[in-house]
Amino acid sequence: MSNKPVIADEPTPGLSFKEKSLWVTAASILAIYGYYFWRAVELGDGHPGELGVLFAGVVIVMIIVQAVVHAALAIHQRPERTDERDRQVAQKAARNAYYVLVSGVWGALGVAALSLGTFWCAHAALLAIVIAELVHCGSQLVYYRRGA
Repeated sequence: MSNKPVIADEPTPGLSFKEKSLWVTAASILAIYGYYFWRAVELGDGHPGELGVLFAGVVIVMIIVQAVVHAALAIHQRPERTDERDRQVAQKAARNAYYVLVSGVWGALGVAALSLGTFWCAHAALLAIVIAELVHCGSQLVYYRRGA
């Protein structure tokens, strides 16, 4: 039995709107771009038209999924106001993602230096962007859970 008084207006512990949004974003990035990279490697370098259509389709699907899911989240749970903590968390996460992105761009430049072709160079750069965005989402989730 706890000595803590029960307050009716006290929020129940759980995920905030921002955390739910970050989980949805990370999951959709993993699923959608995971599919894209799997199909792109399967198609290979010899089908630039099909790759272009695949990429355009992935971008459109990503936009639709994000819009629909975030609208549903907003209907279910009202978004909180952004405060100083949110700005600090976003800033730290952006810093982490920046380091990953820069490292990935150097990796893509290494692929270019190996003369493996534009297919592999472009996909190495895209992979760097995707991983950086996952680090951005993941860092924010960790910082929110740690209370940073």
